[in-house]
Amino acid sequence: MDEPEDISKLSRDEIVQRFGPIAGIHHDVSGLATELRRFGFDSHSQTTNFLQYSLKKYLEHVDMHETFAFKAHQEGDHAEARSHLDEMRHALRAVHQVVHYQKGKDSDVTKAVRDRMQQIDNSINIYQWETQLDEDR
Repeated sequence: MDEPEDISKLSRDEIVQRFGPIAGIHHDVSGLATELRRFGFDSHSQTTNFLQYSLKKYLEHVDMHETFAFKAHQEGDHAEARSHLDEMRHALRAVHQVVHYQKGKDSDVTKAVRDRMQQIDNSINIYQWETQLDEDR
């Protein structure tokens, strides 16, 4: 019997090619969470200050809309998926603002979050553009 493939070893491009652009967005959001953990912000750890509380709440909001977008995408409701991705984008901006105001605009963590957010924003734009084109055909 064949062993299941470990997709965590796939590159982002391979994930998008095999599973579609929505999987790329998930990959990018996971990368943001990893980046935050690298700087000591773990959304699963005990909340001991307002920064952790705010990040946790905004990241939960991101996760919720990501889940809803994925479900809508699976159901073929691309307009609904795009709507949830827009909401997710707003929550991600809030994550960036919390980090920016707590750590400073030139801090390494703020720069890392900004770079990840740009990737996510680009991925959302591509998904929205591709699905809109499909609907217009």
